[in-house]
Amino acid sequence: LELTIPVENLHSITPDTYLEAGGAILHPLSYQRARTYNVPASGVTLATGGYVFDNAGMGRGAVFLEIDGRPVPDLDAVQAVLEGLPDGARVPVRWFDVEDPARERVSVIDWDRAWTPLLRCTREDIHGTWPCEPGAAPPPSTPPVPATAGLPPSRTRVGRKVAASLVTVDFTTPFRVEGVHGERFRGTGVVVDAERGWVVVDRDTTPISMGDVTITFGGAVEVPATVTFLHPAHNIAVLSYDPALIGDTPVRSMGFTKGPAEPGDRVWHVGLDSSHQVVARKTRVSRQNPLYLPVPTTPFFREVNLDVIDPEAAATSTGGVLADRRGHMVALWASFVDLSGERPDAWFHGMPASLVEDAVDKLASDGLGPWPTLGAELGLKELSEAGHLGLSPARAAAVAKQDPERRQVLVIERLTVDSPAAKVLRVGDLVLEAGGELVTRFGEVESALMDASGGELALTILRNGAEQQVSLAPQMVPGLGVTRVVSWAGSLLHEPPRWLPEQRGVPPIGVYVTWYWYGSPAARYGMRASARITEINGVAVHNLDELLAAVDGAEGTVRITTLDLKNRERAITLKPDLEAWPTFELLRDDTTGQWRRVDR
Repeated sequence: LELTIPVENLHSITPDTYLEAGGAILHPLSYQRARTYNVPASGVTLATGGYVFDNAGMGRGAVFLEIDGRPVPDLDAVQAVLEGLPDGARVPVRWFDVEDPARERVSVIDWDRAWTPLLRCTREDIHGTWPCEPGAAPPPSTPPVPATAGLPPSRTRVGRKVAASLVTVDFTTPFRVEGVHGERFRGTGVVVDAERGWVVVDRDTTPISMGDVTITFGGAVEVPATVTFLHPAHNIAVLSYDPALIGDTPVRSMGFTKGPAEPGDRVWHVGLDSSHQVVARKTRVSRQNPLYLPVPTTPFFREVNLDVIDPEAAATSTGGVLADRRGHMVALWASFVDLSGERPDAWFHGMPASLVEDAVDKLASDGLGPWPTLGAELGLKELSEAGHLGLSPARAAAVAKQDPERRQVLVIERLTVDSPAAKVLRVGDLVLEAGGELVTRFGEVESALMDASGGELALTILRNGAEQQVSLAPQMVPGLGVTRVVSWAGSLLHEPPRWLPEQRGVPPIGVYVTWYWYGSPAARYGMRASARITEINGVAVHNLDELLAAVDGAEGTVRITTLDLKNRERAITLKPDLEAWPTFELLRDDTTGQWRRVDR
């Protein structure tokens, strides 16, 4: 028996082209992968899932069968289908995992052409490069069609009232900026202004302003939304949606209770579970506790100076409210996240309704004007210990009389670098009065600060055993966080976040490195997240414009000086690869709240 066996060139059957789409890399299934898993060497597979496909549960090794009902046997077919999809289109994808080829799956993707480009890249063998060509421009997006949803049922009267104000909020972000600890978040939001389309949610659900937000009414109608406000001091975010898109859905603006919640007060915990169903449980206020969260390992938003409301019991939910019998908010049932460990760890507590109402009222009256903050983190010290620091018996008696349950004095625990408070206060100062009134709770100091109406806050403090009167101006902080991001050499850069001076005591100078991609020049040459770039080729860099001016004119290797979180200086050299890692900007439109990408 004689056989003639053709000898193939392995190089010729190795994929020499790929598609960059939705932040993912797609290429023909290679002979090596097909042989490993005993599947035909045909079709298109994911090398990385990226923003679009990861969010749909499709990761590395997914092999495409159909997109939007159309077969996609090769990369040309995939590109043709994707080029025909408008930005924001929601389409089904039929696929299988190369490790489990007998099981077909169907996922729904939210197609994106706003955050990431569509590029076709092909190997050029003479120089060994992979030049890329942009895909065709997408067709115009289809405007959302208004729809009406019914409300999920509840067995309780209070539950039915509150259900008309509850929605499910889904937030995804394509870029890890500001130190955010994930890409996908879900929680329960509360409609606080049905006419304007305002929804309040905690910042563990909407942690930053850069991302895509979807609000679901009644578990049936989904509408897009934007991040309108991120509270600089508290775990509160405000989202905006178009009320016209929910048709005749019976939505009600949540009302707020007047006065603080007291231990023993009867309340209802009403929320939504992960399946959009209403959960309700009758309970009582157990107590108000001072909240303490450790400093995050990676600098990020951290709640301070807050007394939270804890009920005796609560239903399992993704958020909601503590409500009185009329269905008015006593507290926002919010998730507070601890980022000091290897993984995020979160707990639910009640955010007092007065703080939520203050945020909504200020947003309605002042828009996105800066928010007054103390510029200092407060703690508590027992009266016995305060006596050793010089607190007089008369002061101790006054504190015990005003707050017999807690019997503690406020103390300065941490100061924000370069804030007005840092100029007049010192760590260890006991805060006795604010605005001329005795204070024993965090909220009393905040109320006095808000009442200062842009002027200076008068404080009576105890320092070195002697009482002193000081005045300080509030630190005014914007209510949106970062609104401009630059990607250069495979890193993401923006202005230093305020968490640095608040939590680490370092000045917000230079340009902050918030993220880098593995395999990029930034990763290869040792640029690290949380560093601040202060010099490029010996030229001082104070902001993004100066950084772009410095790198745009630079040729070859770039010398970079950085500062870490302990203010230690470090110098590195970096060789950009602008073909593989081009420079682009992400900018937020203050009018629409939408982000746009600008390729440089």
